[in-house]
Amino acid sequence: MTFLGISKSLQKEFSQSEVRDLSLLFDACDLTSRQYIDLNTLRAMFCLLGYKAAHKPTLALVKDLELNYKKISFEDFLQCLVVKQADTYDPYSDLKHVFDRFTEGKESIDQDTLVAKCRELGLSLGLQQV
Repeated sequence: MTFLGISKSLQKEFSQSEVRDLSLLFDACDLTSRQYIDLNTLRAMFCLLGYKAAHKPTLALVKDLELNYKKISFEDFLQCLVVKQADTYDPYSDLKHVFDRFTEGKESIDQDTLVAKCRELGLSLGLQQV
């Protein structure tokens, strides 16, 4: 089953609610109501979503995906977004941030501190679960 007319490969990347939200953003930025945007609008949308969007890298992304930079459809936008997400996600940084938060600058964390931090976050884990 397809939702909002996107390909199965893109359905694997986004939930239905994400597609709806992104569709609303796309429609709001499609000032001509022609069902496509241009490169500058794509860059603006990336910025709205919190991504860096310099002209040359964004143009290179569009060309790498063999898209027309003057007519980027909603599905094209989603394809670009998949690449942007893959390029910007850094699991090491996320894990390091969480570890630093839990260890408060120390190089390690003991079980009691880990249990206490979990409880601060509303997780009721005991020593056995940890």
